[in-house]
Amino acid sequence: MKTLIPLELDITCRGYRNEPLPFKVDVYPDALLRLIDDAKNGQRIYELYSIRRPGDIKKYLWVLIKEVTWRVSAGYRTAREKLSSEYVKCDWPENECPYDIWDDIFYSSWDGEPEDSAWINCKHSKTILQYIDHCFVEIKLTQQLLKDTGDLLIKNEIAHLESANHSDDYAAHTPFSLTKRSAIPTVWESHDKQFYQVLAELITKPDVYSVAYRYGEDYRVLRILCNEQLRRVSVTGKTLREALEIKVLSNSLPSLEPWGCDVTFYDEGLGYGDLFIDSTDGVGCSVKELVEKYGRNPKYILTVQDFGEIKQYTQEQIDGVFVYCKL
Repeated sequence: MKTLIPLELDITCRGYRNEPLPFKVDVYPDALLRLIDDAKNGQRIYELYSIRRPGDIKKYLWVLIKEVTWRVSAGYRTAREKLSSEYVKCDWPENECPYDIWDDIFYSSWDGEPEDSAWINCKHSKTILQYIDHCFVEIKLTQQLLKDTGDLLIKNEIAHLESANHSDDYAAHTPFSLTKRSAIPTVWESHDKQFYQVLAELITKPDVYSVAYRYGEDYRVLRILCNEQLRRVSVTGKTLREALEIKVLSNSLPSLEPWGCDVTFYDEGLGYGDLFIDSTDGVGCSVKELVEKYGRNPKYILTVQDFGEIKQYTQEQIDGVFVYCKL
């Protein structure tokens, strides 16, 4: 969605003595862009679909202060102080403010300041309204795109959402997150393309009924596994766990509940899997030790390390990805 770009506003006005009062700010849609990216990767779907009116867009906009008068700056500082205390400081980046809070700094009255009038006239102008409408159109296009072309996980969640039986339907408040412009982008993948291609082939093998993923920190791996679980359910009519049992040693992945899948997470230890995924690089007991010393005997092992020969297994290397198959 590269069409969502910042809106530059120069609403410099005149004071009571006809002196120029600088008023330059930018409106940033970065939080909307993050929401769109998250939704395309299967997160925050409910939140995306909760945007149903142009006014909802304002919650996701940031104002960047470029040049303003001392009076406007003082109002901004007051707004920051209201969200600060002895123990918690306002976490806005310097000279940035959420749009709706920024809007509350200004008010209309018969003896209002020139800066108040300048902003109020601006927020009702065609420039602002068209910008909000444009952002809203992009959100609606994304909603339709996901409904038409999303994978099984996304379509399954949308189906629950449209049937009003989504898990978030029973929450007191609609999910909402205003990410900052400076927020670090989410890392969805940590492996090369080949790793995911090999995984996609292994997980669809007819003799794989369960999978164990050690140190499962890769989001795309989880999506591949959960998509396959849903696919098998749709084909066989079995329960989620009967179709494909998924066990993951990890505690740092986003909530998977909205996907409607069944995944068992471990803080320590690891369950059995016909397919064993070891995507780490030298962390913990080696795969060779797990098999030869501790009796692990999965049908297939997928790893990014070369453990050489492992008893009772053949090895295949595919562009830096290693697959061990039980004899």
